[in-house]
Amino acid sequence: MNYDNNNNNNLMRKKIQLNKIKSPKDFVQFKKSKTVEGNVKIKNNVLFNDTKKNGKEKIKNLSRTYQTIDAHTLNRSKKNKKKKIHYNNIINHPKKTNLPLDENTYSDEDNFISEKLEKETDEKIKYIKDKILNKYKDLFETYNNIINVLINSNEEIKVELNRETIYNFLKMSYKYADYNYSLACAILLLIDRLNHPDIELNDNEKEGLENIFRSYSYHTILSYKYAFKAYHHNDKGTNNNNDHNKSYNNNHNNNHNNNHNNNHNNHHNNHHNNNNNCITLQVKKNICKSIRHNIKNKFLLNSEAIINLINCIFYTIKDERNKFFYTYLNANQYKIISDMTETGVKYKYEQLAERTFKRALDLGMIYLKPTDINFLNLASSYIYFLYFNLGYEQKALNICIDIFDKSSNILDEIEDKDHVHKCLEILSKMRHNIKRWSKKLNKNSILFLTF
Repeated sequence: MNYDNNNNNNLMRKKIQLNKIKSPKDFVQFKKSKTVEGNVKIKNNVLFNDTKKNGKEKIKNLSRTYQTIDAHTLNRSKKNKKKKIHYNNIINHPKKTNLPLDENTYSDEDNFISEKLEKETDEKIKYIKDKILNKYKDLFETYNNIINVLINSNEEIKVELNRETIYNFLKMSYKYADYNYSLACAILLLIDRLNHPDIELNDNEKEGLENIFRSYSYHTILSYKYAFKAYHHNDKGTNNNNDHNKSYNNNHNNNHNNNHNNNHNNHHNNHHNNNNNCITLQVKKNICKSIRHNIKNKFLLNSEAIINLINCIFYTIKDERNKFFYTYLNANQYKIISDMTETGVKYKYEQLAERTFKRALDLGMIYLKPTDINFLNLASSYIYFLYFNLGYEQKALNICIDIFDKSSNILDEIEDKDHVHKCLEILSKMRHNIKRWSKKLNKNSILFLTF
């Protein structure tokens, strides 16, 4: 009975385990796991018994060896240990001494590395400079010939073509509003700065360059826009003249009593006027297109040459403070090119102008005072660009308020009256813009100023 009960219990357990298994694959894995567990248990038991036996045998062997050791050997080992300790105490280890290093070795290496870097930079600058001069070779030669002709025309006056003479010609041409000639002088002045990187432009030369680039760009954009308007203006004028001629012919013909002649004359005059109008309008349209095309191409070529010259000058600048002026010039050029171009090119130069203006503003905040005229001019042009060109009205307002607050707080520290007057002119424009823009954006004015 007991045997049957045990078998029944085993069968019940197997059935329960088999019911848990859902697929034949699971059954195979279950069987394997059972066999693996059994093998592992057997191996563990064998290893445990072996370790027990080996441990007992090792202990027995060790006890036998210790029993055979004599007292004489123990004493000898103790003496040897004492001697070793005594010997170790006698040893004099050499102390670490700070030996004088050869200064020439490291300085020579540093000098060698610095000279190598200088050579690499000089080679890089030379490569870029030669590339720019070759690319705009024809343009630079024409500008150089313009000034050489003026110098060589007066043989009695001995004048050398250097930076001073170029700047004097620049001032005279700007004074008499010859902007093409003044632009030639400005580009030659930049080339002279590139050829002589050790001599930086002074403040008067920088101011002259800034004024010429601004005035040349302004008049170029005006001529470009009015060339387009001239066509439409003349178109309206011709239409008005046609109406006047038609009314005159009708009145003149109505005075005659012959209806046949009147109809014939009207038809002939209308046909003749229409042909003339078509020819004149097409001619004017072509003329305006060619003028605009020439203005645009010439301006873009000059702007591209200026930007590349300034980018090459950046490599020769050692003082970070001087980068402010050239960054500002580049930003203005990018802005004006965006005004002259359309679609994708316009967007590209707008992004370049924004980045360059931001970089120049950061440099100005680090190296210039808030009341510096160049810094205020840059800030005002950047603010106008953000507000009107890009449409970032709130950003322009925030920058304008920040710069206005910083510069107006330091006005009392300025001693030069002319400088104060120039600052007040720029700040008064900022103040007016802040009031106007804050009313538009925030529906209220935030400034109550007296000056």
